[in-house]
Amino acid sequence: MLQLDKKTKEAAYIESYLSTVLMVEELPEIKDKRLVKWLAKWSRYREINSEPISTSTDDWDVMFLRWALKGRVKAFVGHCKELDSKKSRLALQGINQVYDKVWPHNSTCGYIFAHIWGWLQLELEKPGEQKPPTELEQIRQISKTLKDSGEKIGEWVLDDFGGVQAIMKEKENE
Repeated sequence: MLQLDKKTKEAAYIESYLSTVLMVEELPEIKDKRLVKWLAKWSRYREINSEPISTSTDDWDVMFLRWALKGRVKAFVGHCKELDSKKSRLALQGINQVYDKVWPHNSTCGYIFAHIWGWLQLELEKPGEQKPPTELEQIRQISKTLKDSGEKIGEWVLDDFGGVQAIMKEKENE
């Protein structure tokens, strides 16, 4: 029979526990001690997990962090700094791991990263980071660039995260 090591068991427990929290708990106020406890557990999971950071929008840890802090991460960070406890420092450690992650700014990965982790960097006003252009802004910019180069757009493709691609019309033989 396969023996799971202590860290694997701990990670499985944390995932199970916080996935249940996500499904059954009401979102607590920033100063609720449960939120600090949950984010400390979330950070501990990030610390012992073999993957450095999740890359899927439906990973439980991505969904949990968005549920717990989206729109209020700055207030939570301030609260944790005021508390200055073991759990609050652990919670901040996980948040800082996400904050320190390099945001790939390209037409595909950039929008996915914005959805998964970039929102946290934006809320914490990370220097040099900005919200990606909206779909309309992208369409205007792409249209202008392609018009200037004489290209004709056949159709637009929108991804689920806000990215836009133009599919060119084939040029007729001259």
